[in-house]
Amino acid sequence: MTEGLTFRQGGWRYLVPNGLTATNLTFGTLSCFYSVYGNAYLAGWFILLAVCFDRFDGAAARALRATGRFGVEFDSLADLVSFGMAPAMMVFASLVQDPRLPYFVPGVSRTLLFAACGLYVLATAFRLARFNVYAAASGTDVYFGLPSPAGASTVVAGYLVLLKYSGNPTEYTGWVADLHFFGNATIPLGVRVYYPIVVAIIALLMIFGLKVPKFKPGKGPAAVYVILNMLMIYICVLLRIFPEFLFFIALQVIIVSTTYHYFWESAREVSKQPLFEAMSVQLEDPVEPGEARPND
Repeated sequence: MTEGLTFRQGGWRYLVPNGLTATNLTFGTLSCFYSVYGNAYLAGWFILLAVCFDRFDGAAARALRATGRFGVEFDSLADLVSFGMAPAMMVFASLVQDPRLPYFVPGVSRTLLFAACGLYVLATAFRLARFNVYAAASGTDVYFGLPSPAGASTVVAGYLVLLKYSGNPTEYTGWVADLHFFGNATIPLGVRVYYPIVVAIIALLMIFGLKVPKFKPGKGPAAVYVILNMLMIYICVLLRIFPEFLFFIALQVIIVSTTYHYFWESAREVSKQPLFEAMSVQLEDPVEPGEARPND
């Protein structure tokens, strides 16, 4: 903590990254509101906007030398809303408000939907808490568990694709630039019945210790590929077009991460982040992954 810090003495630097975090949180909150209104289209795009802004607050904090514990905690709370509660509310509200689906009436189906969406929110909270516990020891090039923005992107982009190809223009109010990659193809309504399974799978990927490589530009053709993909992601989100492309990129992250986790030699050399050790870490007693605790 910096004693006597004021706005003119440098306090303004902390407003920039925390303002970006607040923007992320605002988009997540707006998504929840639109889910309640029954507008899954706008609810989904607001979540994807939050994903884009989530990349900026940490970079701004490091660039301005404005990192701090407040920013860490604020960012986690914003992520829980934008990437945990908002996607779960979008899927739940959209499915439960559709009279054509079995979730419309109380029963076993709705209970299972409750369970899947509830698990997703809990998994997001757990993923964020474990990340914060090991933050001081996260000097590797690997994330443990699917990052919550990637999980939210997969759930949301996939659901927007279902709405876009539902054959019902009232469910997806896209504009003329949002062309259909798959032409006049339609996805049967029955596919939506099984979407809670997708939500539950993404939740489990966040909880389990899947080793996800940190995608950095690097050099050579790989750098060009990553940069072009990032540029296309921002264009698609800002213009609200091509959720098909965004879903493809999200699936690509999961496929690459799974391949890395099980088949790459470098992944085997990375220390694990034990589940119960993370739960037992004390505030005054940070530990490295795999390090024995004093009472062991």
